[in-house]
Amino acid sequence: MRGRKVVDITSFCCIVEDMSMIRQLQNTTLNSPCKPCIDARMALEALDELERSLASLPNGLGLAANQIGLDCQVAIIRSPKHGVAIDLINPRIVKSDGVFINEAEACLSFPGRAFNVRRFGKVWVETSLVRSNAVELGSGHGICRPITNVSMPADAHFHPCEFSFCMSQGPEHYGGVICMAVQHEIDHLLGITIVSKTGSVEVPFTGTVQAVAGHKVGRNDPCPCGSGKKYKKCCGG
Repeated sequence: MRGRKVVDITSFCCIVEDMSMIRQLQNTTLNSPCKPCIDARMALEALDELERSLASLPNGLGLAANQIGLDCQVAIIRSPKHGVAIDLINPRIVKSDGVFINEAEACLSFPGRAFNVRRFGKVWVETSLVRSNAVELGSGHGICRPITNVSMPADAHFHPCEFSFCMSQGPEHYGGVICMAVQHEIDHLLGITIVSKTGSVEVPFTGTVQAVAGHKVGRNDPCPCGSGKKYKKCCGG
């Protein structure tokens, strides 16, 4: 990706007024990979807690299970402004394209800090939805109503699916800031934060954060997936 593409990321910044939640996010173990989510009930319990926690963070866009002390591969992204609700259950990036530096990326777990982070311009993600014969629970272009275990159908089960997220598309089409948020939350589930991610560089935090697609990453640069390998020997191979 060439040039500078600016995406409104006001809701992605970590200006959080709930100090108790900030402490909770900081005190959790963020550098260990989460365990796979083994069934629909576990997923819905995690989604329920994530919904409540994110609702208490007025400027939050996404949240991963290990940010609130849960050890399972579940994360959510919610953007009422763009009509987007995404549930990520055991997600993994299966294909990627277009590496760039995302400038001044922030995280709820590190309030008041920002980093330049290597990200992909487009990713294809395998994940799961929770489904039943009567109703689909979870991801969609419309905002999901909070899920409760009381309302979970007895036949709820995982349904594998694949989504693509592209930096060049609008947020309502899983693009721009949503594309980057997906990568950010998947990193969390792998035990990778913007502080520990290979190649991340801390920059001044201004309080008004924007996502900027900066210069393109070369084939000999570290891969944005955090493997430590060169891009050409990893996801760019």
